[in-house]
Amino acid sequence: TLKEKLLEVRKPPQGVRLFVGGVELQEGNALPSPVECTAVFYNLELTQQERRRILGLLSRRRLRFRNKCFESFSEKARADEQVVLRAVRRDPQNIQHAHPACRNDYKIVLAAVEGNPACLKHASA
Repeated sequence: TLKEKLLEVRKPPQGVRLFVGGVELQEGNALPSPVECTAVFYNLELTQQERRRILGLLSRRRLRFRNKCFESFSEKARADEQVVLRAVRRDPQNIQHAHPACRNDYKIVLAAVEGNPACLKHASA
């Protein structure tokens, strides 16, 4: 999607909201091409306390629930390198739910592919 392409190259990980004529675009909106839009970026950064809590959750969850657990985390958590690395080491398939910047991170992609080579298809660029 356009949002994913915009976010792949942004460091630190950021979120983006897209607007056309003052109205925020939602996922799946059909747009005429070409279209002029405004992109508003915002930082995605966990506090140390949030990171510790989330890393603890990943450590305690039963294996069969880990993928669903990570998928339900906030956008900030799914953009945090430490959280994503732990989640991917627990279940390589978690890379598909990571923020686009993390799916473009060498360490994270390597950890996923070492656990399951088929996960390479979820890596960005």
